[in-house]
Amino acid sequence: MHILNPRAILTWVSIISVTLTPGADAGVLPNIMGGCAAICVAVFCSLALLFSAPMMAALYQRVQRMPDAVLGIYFRLPAYACC
Repeated sequence: MHILNPRAILTWVSIISVTLTPGADAGVLPNIMGGCAAICVAVFCSLALLFSAPMMAALYQRVQRMPDAVLGIYFRLPAYACC
């Protein structure tokens, strides 16, 4: 799902365009792509560990009604009313 997010695609393309300079060696692109992949793995694994912690589960149990209500209202609105 994240790969279809246009903001994520533009972010990674901009990172590659800033770091990949004209005349760079052939090994630079794989290094950049490997670095981007490492960043993705680190971020998503950290988020998974953070939100699976018992403390976060208990916090969500306490505040569950508010996010559920807000998202329920948001997804109930017609598509033209959200923009």
